Amino acid sequence: MAEPRPRRAAVASWALYDLANSAFLVGVVGMLFPLWVTKERGGNDADVAYTLAGAMLFLLVAGPLMGAFSDQAGKKLPFLAGATVVSVVATLFLGTGGLLPTLVYFAIAVAGFHVGQVLYNALLPDVSTKETRGFVSGLGIGVGYFGSLAAAGIAIGVADNYQLGFKALAALFLLVAIPLFVFLRERPRLVRHVGTSTRLRQAVVQLASTVRSTRQRPGLRQYLLARMLFTLSINTASVMAILYGTDTLELSEEEVKLIIAAGILVAIPAAFVWGLIVDRRGPKLTLTIALWGWLAVFLLLLSIPWFGLPSKLLWPIGIFIGIFMAGMWTADRPFMYKFIPEGSEGEFIGLQSLTSRASAVIGPFMWGLIAVTLGFGQPAALVALGSVLVLALMVLQGVDDRSAGGDSVVETPAAVSREPEAPA
Repeated sequence: MAEPRPRRAAVASWALYDLANSAFLVGVVGMLFPLWVTKERGGNDADVAYTLAGAMLFLLVAGPLMGAFSDQAGKKLPFLAGATVVSVVATLFLGTGGLLPTLVYFAIAVAGFHVGQVLYNALLPDVSTKETRGFVSGLGIGVGYFGSLAAAGIAIGVADNYQLGFKALAALFLLVAIPLFVFLRERPRLVRHVGTSTRLRQAVVQLASTVRSTRQRPGLRQYLLARMLFTLSINTASVMAILYGTDTLELSEEEVKLIIAAGILVAIPAAFVWGLIVDRRGPKLTLTIALWGWLAVFLLLLSIPWFGLPSKLLWPIGIFIGIFMAGMWTADRPFMYKFIPEGSEGEFIGLQSLTSRASAVIGPFMWGLIAVTLGFGQPAALVALGSVLVLALMVLQGVDDRSAGGDSVVETPAAVSREPEAPA
């Protein structure tokens, strides 16, 4: 039977939530929080990096467990709503009460955001079919970049009034997240109606079974390893980009913000193009091209301080960053869905997020250790991230996405025991 076509309002609201995600990542994590710590409170890269790494330690367990638990409950939207509220409220308190309280609020906001990401990504099958998954993923990325652009505009507009920026971004996050909970109706899933404690135990059993089942899905473990490596490299560089631009390249805050905004502007149409490439040529080739592009970006960023090149070269580099970031994320979700059996989206996306959380612990810790604690500086930290990216490319080439078995069902103990749930 053909898959039912999702309602346009549901697809649009799902893509709009990506706008909220992107606004938080760019505005809070990528711009205002690092600047608030270093410029207003006299902190350094390590304060930002170690706080981010600490938040991710919690998510190493919470992410996949939340995905598996939502599968057991048969609903993801209520959990996503809770995670969204936690992130929004914590963001509202950023910049209040001094450095230490804000570091704690930031960790909570990041934790809520990333738990929400697990659940949000697991809703992709509810708003797409197998034939349109790459396009809808690209749509989400493309719309999300409007959120990034809005966040950059807010960051530029508030200048050094960081607290105002945090509040504006929290309001934006909440406002554009609401339509998802109004218009999306999750597809009926098979569940077993049991108590909370039993459901938690089932979620743990389901997660353990999912980890074991990766052996039965050729290429999955290699892809998860490659993904951990390239997200470690690129996400860490993205978070620290504004500090690299202001400290190593000695550009003003305003100029770096404008460069980031320019990259975002180019990424918006690029995401739609990348989505078409995914659907026609496959996610592996698309992702490979994007990662090679990122490696070139790293080399260009290092060439400026090494060879005394003009810092203004960051302008074209920012454009390349926008293009290749769009390609990486557009290919990532469809690539992972090649390995996911129907009905187990939450647990497998949670397992995928486990690699992201691991990389988000290791990457910022590596940056803080190399750049600040050991005193080697930001270029040395960027060299380390580039080396990790090379390793990711090597691992990725061993993954055969043509043999992935995402259309089959893995019969885990939890899956076998499920009973039909009444349609919502």
